[in-house]
Amino acid sequence: MKNRRRFLRHETSLFVNKRTTSGVFLSRATDLSASGVFLEPILEPSSLPDVMGLEFEIPKSNVVIRAIGKVVRAGPNDGVGVRFTAMSARDWFLLGHYLGARRPKPAHTAQQKVVTRS
Repeated sequence: MKNRRRFLRHETSLFVNKRTTSGVFLSRATDLSASGVFLEPILEPSSLPDVMGLEFEIPKSNVVIRAIGKVVRAGPNDGVGVRFTAMSARDWFLLGHYLGARRPKPAHTAQQKVVTRS
């Protein structure tokens, strides 16, 4: 399976507020990149909309990142993958700076078979 990601993923443990028309719900981000985030539920209803506002603080700072995201992957009871669809230039820059200072999560790639010809 080909890895289609354009940005490196980083393991993390951040609290994230998900803002929906039903209210604000708390999740934990376990995987973060410049293009999105994976969220594990903490306090939320059984179903969420496909699009939501997201807020999280960069660790060891007072910087709050705000974004709009769209659910691109959802599994039963294990969380959701959210792709960022809108973010201010300032927040995009600050998120990129934060991620640039972190070690990326190792990519899961399938081993390729090497064929030699004689």
